[in-house]
Amino acid sequence: MQFSFFSSTSYMGAAPSLTVWPMPPRFCDRDTASLSIERGVETCRRAEALGYDWVSLSEHHYATLTLTPSTSVMAAAVSQVVKRAKIAVLGPLIPLGNPIRHAEELALLDHLTGGRLIVLFLQGTPNEHRAYERLPTDARSITQEGIEIVLKAWTADEPFAWKGRSYDFPNVAVWPRPRQTPRPFVFGSGNNEESARFAARNRIGMALSFLPLAAVKDRVALYRSEAEKAGWQPDTSHILYRGLGHLAETDGDAEREIKEATEAKIAISLKLQAEAGCPAPPNAPIVERAPVFWPLFQGSPNRVRDLVRGFHETGVGTLDIAFHWGVTSYEQQLRSMTLFAEHVIPAARTW
Repeated sequence: MQFSFFSSTSYMGAAPSLTVWPMPPRFCDRDTASLSIERGVETCRRAEALGYDWVSLSEHHYATLTLTPSTSVMAAAVSQVVKRAKIAVLGPLIPLGNPIRHAEELALLDHLTGGRLIVLFLQGTPNEHRAYERLPTDARSITQEGIEIVLKAWTADEPFAWKGRSYDFPNVAVWPRPRQTPRPFVFGSGNNEESARFAARNRIGMALSFLPLAAVKDRVALYRSEAEKAGWQPDTSHILYRGLGHLAETDGDAEREIKEATEAKIAISLKLQAEAGCPAPPNAPIVERAPVFWPLFQGSPNRVRDLVRGFHETGVGTLDIAFHWGVTSYEQQLRSMTLFAEHVIPAARTW
């Protein structure tokens, strides 16, 4: 089993991050933003030193939870301090960009990382689409076609034309080619059944996020069944799961710290929102959906180890874990990721 450290690169200052979207720029203190981004890079360096196999990054817009609107830019910076671990871009949002541009930038990034790039392409959420005023009714179809274009662009020896449902490119010839042969490892989302079927048909990996264990079992079974119909057999390296984690010395300490951190974030968010007269968000406030983001891998190292084993037994080959949600300080985040590295990863290596 492999382990990935999800570098959230969250804003470390006071902002109504759980109750307002889009986030007014006036809440962004420039020095705090710089420190947050520097620490995002530093946690990736530490993760490699602690023994994580990957570091991962994600794309979000107009909010404080992830300060990486461009995963390629952040990954290029991370590649200069992370020299062994894979660098996973999980993932660029296809409907917000151009698939040829994604193919070109990621091919360049594959060279900058020395051939260590891994990619998960996603469609994004409705609030992300609002950021660019692109509100597709068929975001899933656009995303899937975009993935098909990137895969062909990375492996074609000659220029080609593409005329599809959503894209029309008369000439495609990506330079440079990716460093990896024939291309970087690619995942597709498996959070819904159609996406899992698409990943299986196209012989790419399947990535799941924030689903309960029972749902993961069902989705893995579906993916394997569809892959068999397509004439191939995925192994555990094809199945990725992303979740949140928070470790402390005891189960009680972890639960208490998560509760304290969540209550503090909610209180600050509501206070700042009221003082600033911020408008209500276009969708349900994140605070109303907080249980979805409650760290699944929480507790003492012994408890988290047992939780991880459950996912291992479903066939998950890589766990991608963020340690930012249940903390009130940078030091707590470092302690949590260190406890996981020192007590969970070594045990999982023996399974």
